Amino acid sequence: METRRGRPSGDAALSQLVVAVAVGVIVGFIAAVALHPPSAAVPTIEQQQQQQTTTSVTPLSLSELNDLCSSHADQQPRNQRLELPAQAPCECPSCPTPSCPQTEKCKCAPCTQAVVATGDNGFPTMGTPQTDTQRALLDILQNIAPTEKEVLVAVSDHNLIKHWTGQPGMLALWVQSVKRSGVKNYIVAALDEELASWCRANDVNYYLRKTEMPSTQHGTGSNHATSALKFWILQDFVQLGYAPFLSDVDVVVLRNPFDYVKRDADVEGMSDGFDETTAYGEIQGHDDPTMGWSRYAQKIGHFVFNSGLFYLRANKRTLDLLQMVEKKLAVIKAWDQSVFNEFLFLLPHGDRNGPLCSQRVLQIDLFVNSKRLFKTLRKRPHDMPVMIHVNYHPDKYERMVAIIKRYVDGDNRALDPFPGGSEPGS
Repeated sequence: METRRGRPSGDAALSQLVVAVAVGVIVGFIAAVALHPPSAAVPTIEQQQQQQTTTSVTPLSLSELNDLCSSHADQQPRNQRLELPAQAPCECPSCPTPSCPQTEKCKCAPCTQAVVATGDNGFPTMGTPQTDTQRALLDILQNIAPTEKEVLVAVSDHNLIKHWTGQPGMLALWVQSVKRSGVKNYIVAALDEELASWCRANDVNYYLRKTEMPSTQHGTGSNHATSALKFWILQDFVQLGYAPFLSDVDVVVLRNPFDYVKRDADVEGMSDGFDETTAYGEIQGHDDPTMGWSRYAQKIGHFVFNSGLFYLRANKRTLDLLQMVEKKLAVIKAWDQSVFNEFLFLLPHGDRNGPLCSQRVLQIDLFVNSKRLFKTLRKRPHDMPVMIHVNYHPDKYERMVAIIKRYVDGDNRALDPFPGGSEPGS
């Protein structure tokens, strides 16, 4: 049979179709490879994890980070940027860099307490007297502590001027020891005219601070009642921007205490603890067998600060502390030392707030309580203490006299007649 000319047979047409499809596939593959090279292929999950573990980021240097923060801050609206108050140059003559803003190099009181601006930095405005009594006190402080901005403070009435034997009383012994140690920035808060007159006659720094005892403190004993008044009186110093170092008068001062405070805490206090554990604290165990697996727990334990020997920085937290103690003692009959430690150490919670003061314990062999002295320290070689507080023994006057004989007059046997405790043979 003949076919028409120019028309391929069925087999030829099929061959041409196959060739055309093959050519299309090859061209498409080449185009796909050209447009999407293998390096751009999406990695597998394993490859992504490997990349995450091996990829490193070069950290910014401090200068680069500061530049980045500065450039970002410059783009922010002015009212959205945190503006810190500028610090005034330190004017303390003992500061190593008096022409610069305060630095950590100078640890004197003016440098550590110079920031007194109002606001959220924890400091109130200081230095402005609020009452006539404070104005009179400020004039005295500017004379006795013109640059130190800190002062050793005793609170007393006339009853402690003389001992019943006619000898100088505990207040007189305290004043003598203060002067002997070279402390010039001290003051006696005289609670009555008779003591003020004695101070004038004996060239003693003082200011008359008549303070009415709260009715809640009547009947607590003259010593405790007088002691409670210190929390009213010390507010005068803190509000004026002066750091008070409170000392009871049953204290013998042997060296200048301001040379031994660190000024890195709001409150530096003498502990009633009689060794390193009781004074500085320890982690204590608690065992409740009924709890089985969780029967053991821990707590912190240490002895309280004595309310008769402590240093306060002048700031809002210490002013709050004094005011909280004052307010409670004004409405509740309580020992001022217990209330002082309650607000200093018990944790705020719920609706109960606290002054949030930081604390430091004064070294127990420099700021020595009488239990530490008579039970431990006197029995071994030791350095000269800074202050000795006869707080543990009722025969305060006699032991103060003996302490002076031991450390001032050099009589190494002066403490021997006294027992360690208050009981014979202890």
